[in-house]
Amino acid sequence: MNGAAYQFGQKVGSLSRVARKAAEYLTALLFCTLFFAFVSQIFMRYALNSPLNWSEELSIICYMWIVFVACSFTLRDGQHVIFTIVVQSLPQRARTVLALVSSLVIVVMLLRVSYGIFDYITFMKVEKTPALFLRKDYVFSIFIVFIAMLVLRCLWTAFTAVLELFCQKTHEALVAGFDETAGFVNSEPEEAAP
Repeated sequence: MNGAAYQFGQKVGSLSRVARKAAEYLTALLFCTLFFAFVSQIFMRYALNSPLNWSEELSIICYMWIVFVACSFTLRDGQHVIFTIVVQSLPQRARTVLALVSSLVIVVMLLRVSYGIFDYITFMKVEKTPALFLRKDYVFSIFIVFIAMLVLRCLWTAFTAVLELFCQKTHEALVAGFDETAGFVNSEPEEAAP
């Protein structure tokens, strides 16, 4: 079982690594586009006294996509803002139970609201952006991807928490396979034993 868990962890880890690399390239491209639009607007407005009507809109769309792509794919667990003062004071088993419960609560809440969000975004296909004439459902579609990735990440956290609670060896093999393939090497420093 441990070998199968390790291999499964490797497969999920390699998918995570590919998705993260693609997202890094996409966010870099979007940031270059945002920078080009921003600098073009400054040059046209102040040097040629002829402001562009599309640059601000493109900058806003690029910024929105950068934020949601980065949050969906490039942030690792523990890299976002968290308050650990209470969680770190708990024993390891209680932390694991808390991770399991909080992940499942987030999944339930996201799934509960996802239909309404999806329905609204698909409804937006009737509208276009004012300057670039892009369909708004395409512009806001990244939010659906963000919610889907957040659900998947929470399900992964819940799955690993269940394994940690009930099958420690399988959990260790799974996490080792994932960390090795995804490129994670002890992202958190080891705690010193008292």
